[in-house]
Parts: sequence; structure tokens; C-alpha cells
Amino acid sequence: MVEIILQPSDLIRRGNVYIEQGEIEKAKKTLSKALNSKLTSRQRANAHNGLCVVSIKEEEWGEAMRQCDAAIKINRVNWRFYNNRGNVYLGLGQLDLARENYQRGLRIAPKSRTLAINVAILEDYAQRN
Repeated sequence: MVEIILQPSDLIRRGNVYIEQGEIEKAKKTLSKALNSKLTSRQRANAHNGLCVVSIKEEEWGEAMRQCDAAIKINRVNWRFYNNRGNVYLGLGQLDLARENYQRGLRIAPKSRTLAINVAILEDYAQRN
């Protein structure tokens, strides 16, 4: 039997694939394993962001916020981190903070289709409530 040892970046990549496939528990386990290995700052931020997404999907808002904040603390110029934190605030019903985070993301990536869609969803939700 041959044992394959994944490198930290492979663990992050695999965790993200699990997220895309909807295999949330596998994603959580893989990304947590990545965080417990030797990572670059960028990799560590991406692992935290992946765990933020996992927690959003599980509607574990406190854990999602903790992971998003950790990612942003490491790397303040990744628009995806602000997008995900905006999603956490939206999930919590804190529309002003969601809007603020989406706008911060748009200042970094003004042409982001993802952020534009999320802002439209937020504004539609705000008008209905």
C-alpha cells in the first residue's frame, strides 16, 4: 500500500473541491488539517476563508465570523474574504454591515460579478423587509 501525503496547498485545494461538491464535513476536516500544518500567510488566510464558507453553509454564524475575521486579519486585500464576511452579516440580518463588507470588497475588485450579485440580493432583501 502506498500512502500519499498531501502538502498544505493540496489540502486547501481539496477542501475547496469538497465545498464545491457539497461535502461539507470532508471540507471542514481537510481545511482544519491544513490549518494544523505549516502554511504561508496566504495559505493560512485561504484555509480560514474556506472554513468561513463551510460555516456559512452550516449556518454557524459565530464560527463563520471568526474564520472570516481571521482571514481578513492576515490578508486585508482579498475581496473574497469581505464578500464572505458580508454573507455572514446578511445571514445574521445585519444588512448595514453586510453592505459595508460588500462595498469594501468592491473597492478591491470593482468588476467582481459575485459582489455585484450579492449587493443586488442584499438590496432586494432590504426592500422587501
